[in-house]
Amino acid sequence: MKKIALVLGGGGMRGMSHIGVLKALRKRGIEISQYIGCSIGSLVACFAATGTPVRIIERIAKKLKKNDVLDFHFSDILRYRHRMGWIYRGDRLQSFLRKHLPVHTFDELKTPLYMNSVNINTGGVIYWGLPSFRDVSLEEAVYSSCAYPTAFKPKEINGKYYMDGGIVDNLPIKVTRYTKPDIIIAVNLRYRGSLDGKNIENKGIISIIDQANSIIGQMMTDYNLQLHDDLPIILIHPKVEEYDFLDFDHTEELIAEGERATNEILDKHPIFSKSNGSKVFNFFFKSKPIFDVDPDKCTGCGNCIIHCPVDLYALNLGQAKYLTNQRERCTSCLDCIKHCPYEAISFVEEKETFSLKTV
Repeated sequence: MKKIALVLGGGGMRGMSHIGVLKALRKRGIEISQYIGCSIGSLVACFAATGTPVRIIERIAKKLKKNDVLDFHFSDILRYRHRMGWIYRGDRLQSFLRKHLPVHTFDELKTPLYMNSVNINTGGVIYWGLPSFRDVSLEEAVYSSCAYPTAFKPKEINGKYYMDGGIVDNLPIKVTRYTKPDIIIAVNLRYRGSLDGKNIENKGIISIIDQANSIIGQMMTDYNLQLHDDLPIILIHPKVEEYDFLDFDHTEELIAEGERATNEILDKHPIFSKSNGSKVFNFFFKSKPIFDVDPDKCTGCGNCIIHCPVDLYALNLGQAKYLTNQRERCTSCLDCIKHCPYEAISFVEEKETFSLKTV
C-alpha cells in the first residue's frame, strides 16, 4: 500500500476548508499514512490523527465561536501598554483542545503527526512529532504551532518560547524528506495572484499583520515548492482568500470549498480519478497557468520580466508579451500577476501537464 502524507497549511479560520479536504479524501476511501500541519493546519491534522471521525470534526467546527478560543486580556493591555506583546492570552484555545481532543500524547495517536513551530528567540524551526520532540502534550504542540505573532502569547516549552510555524514555513512539505511518503497531498491556503480589493487597511491590526504575513508566506511557499520540485506533490489550493483571518461566520462555506477544491484536483489526477479503476500510474500531473496580457493596461514597465524566474515574458513594441511557446517552463509562482502594478496580467486557465515520477 502506498504511503500518503497530507500536509495542511496555515491561514487562520480559512483552515476550516481543511475539513472539507478530509471529507473528500474519506469519501474516496483514501487512507492517510501521516499528517503534517502548520498553524490551523496542525489543529485540524491533530484531530484527524487522533482518529476522530470527520463528521465529528465538522460538528465541532460548526459550533465553534470566537469566545471558545479567543480570550482578550484587558489587564495586560492596561499594565504593559506599548510593551504589550499579544492580544489574546491563549488559555481558551488550550482549554478547547484539552476538552475536545480524545487523546493528549503523541504515543496515543492513531496516525503519525508532525507540526512545526518557531523558536521566537533564535528563529529555529522544530517539528513536534519527530523523535526528539514528542515529550510534549498535543495541546501544547498545537497551540505553539498556532500562536500567531501579536495575536497569541508565545508558548513556553522546556524553557524555550515557540510561535506559529507559518512565520518560517506555512506549508511544511520539507518534513517529507524525513518521513518518506510515496505521495504528498499538500493544501495551500495562501493567496494566488493579487489580493487587491480586500481593503485590509480598514480591518484592524490582526488583518493587517496577516496580510503582510500572507505576502511573505506565499513567496516562501512558492520558493519551497520550486526547491522541492522533485517531491511527488499534489497541490490543492482552495479559493479562500476572500475570507478574513478570524472569520468565524462562514465555516460551512469554507468546508464546502475545501471539499470542492480537493475533488476538482483528484478528479483529474491519474492516480485518484474515478475513471481509472485500480490502475497505478508512475507519473504526477502539475497545473501550468496560462496568462493574458491586456494591451490597454500594459505600459511596458518590465516588472513581469524582472519577477518571472524562467523568462516567460519579453517586451515587444513597448509592451509585455507572454511567450506561449515557453509555457511548460512555468513554475506557477504567479509572480507576474502579483507584481504587475497596472493589473495588466491575468490568470486565464490552467493546463494539466504530466511529469514522470516514480510512485
